[in-house]
Amino acid sequence: MKRILFLAGLLLSSMTLTKAQISTVIFADDFEAASPYTIGNWETDSFGNISGFPFNWFYVRADCPINLINGTKSMQIVSIDNVAAYQNVSLASCNYSNKRSSAQFIPLVYKKIEAHAYKDLKLSYKWKCGGQPGFDYGELMYSLNGNDWYSLKKDLNAGNANTQTVIDYILPEELNYKTFYIGWRFIHNITVTGQPGFTIDDIVITGTNPVTVPDCTSITYPVAGGSINAGLQIITWNQVERASGYKVTVGTAFGASDIYNNTVSTFSQEVNLPSKNTSYYIKVVPTNLVGDAVGCQSNIVTTNNSYNYCTAPILDNRFEKIANVNFADINNTSTSTNSTYQDYISVIGNVEKEGTYTFTATAVNGLSYDGDQIIVWIDFNQNGILDDAGERVLITDPGKEATWTGSITIPADAKQGTTRMRVRLNDTSSELPSDIPCGTSVYGQIQDFTLNIKEKIMDTSNNNRVGISVYPNPFKNILSISNTDNVKSISIIDIAGRVVKTIGKASKDINLSELKSGLYLVNLHYNDGSMRTLKAIKK
Repeated sequence: MKRILFLAGLLLSSMTLTKAQISTVIFADDFEAASPYTIGNWETDSFGNISGFPFNWFYVRADCPINLINGTKSMQIVSIDNVAAYQNVSLASCNYSNKRSSAQFIPLVYKKIEAHAYKDLKLSYKWKCGGQPGFDYGELMYSLNGNDWYSLKKDLNAGNANTQTVIDYILPEELNYKTFYIGWRFIHNITVTGQPGFTIDDIVITGTNPVTVPDCTSITYPVAGGSINAGLQIITWNQVERASGYKVTVGTAFGASDIYNNTVSTFSQEVNLPSKNTSYYIKVVPTNLVGDAVGCQSNIVTTNNSYNYCTAPILDNRFEKIANVNFADINNTSTSTNSTYQDYISVIGNVEKEGTYTFTATAVNGLSYDGDQIIVWIDFNQNGILDDAGERVLITDPGKEATWTGSITIPADAKQGTTRMRVRLNDTSSELPSDIPCGTSVYGQIQDFTLNIKEKIMDTSNNNRVGISVYPNPFKNILSISNTDNVKSISIIDIAGRVVKTIGKASKDINLSELKSGLYLVNLHYNDGSMRTLKAIKK
């Protein structure tokens, strides 16, 4: 196989190097870097299934020499009509029969091409097609959206067992300065014995560089002068011709880029606007090899007193759900068991800085699975992001539990005011386990709440609690508490935030011989509802 770089070099060397005529290789693929039995970085549509023949694939293969074009790998369609053929797919000939059934499979392989900065587009490729002439053939296709496909060449006919070469096939003008999709499909219409299939290789798309800078674009969201939520926002703008990219800047002053500064090739970009009640200057400048668009204006928007937070999609709503969340003065019973996301931001829990609170969640009908866990995040710095350092405040061990519990401490440097708390029931054994606040997972549920973080209030009526201590520290088996007056109960928390022991009736001497060595938090729960936390180390 001729290497793509060599082919690209020939294309470039044959051109006169004036600015108006310079052509660029936009896309090239010889499939040599792709792993066998994969589609590389291509996409597919209308593929068959082994349970309903014919079974078709369009894979990069090296073990079907009758289908190879050059080199060691080519992209090939092979058709199979029975399980035995499927099980022997590695046979060198790969001459399987193609058996048509009442259901017609027309496999398509395609690739997204970013050509929004180029015109005069040309396509070069190699192909071969086996089967019965007049009935089996390959077809070159294009699409502007990846869904609606149009034919370019239907004459990639069977019977061309030798490699055919197409050089500089001119693509439609409507694809100039566009993002589009190019693809090939294989049409097979009758029963054919010894079907080698359809193969493509050495694909190169070129286009003419622009000779002038692009025009400015229009920002479609957010609208200039508008008021929007702080946090994550998706900035969108119109595509313009001759632009190879867009320089996006967001700042807190005119001309500034202290919030975001990057060049992207898409027509939207997610940006975090970290502060409430703040003006932001958003600017998008189209650019290409010649230079940047001139005279583009900024949109000035102001954030309000609310935040947008990231989404966390869950694909299957049939299984585990959260029945109740109990934390601080939140005691919320779920209103629906069908939704994978439940918005309870109107439910507000009040907490104090340096306060430690017990968190409990229960499963609907006590139903959970072996890989289930509860994870909790709190946006302590109130910047609209839930995965900053220290904001994952609880994660339980995976297991089949009906109730999950743990201890959460509000840090002294937490920002005062209302913020988001996210609770995630996550199945770690699913195909897409997610222990991050913004990821997609297969099973589970997300619930969002609001916390109101307050300054620590000193209890002047109980000054005698200030001097309370535990001893000996470190201890071996028995841990003593210097003063248990008005203590209602005691809970012992390990470093993972799990409650490992609860003493319902306060005692000055606690037997903790069953605990492993390590650091523990001793929570003293008083009759007035307050709590004091002490640290103890077990030898």
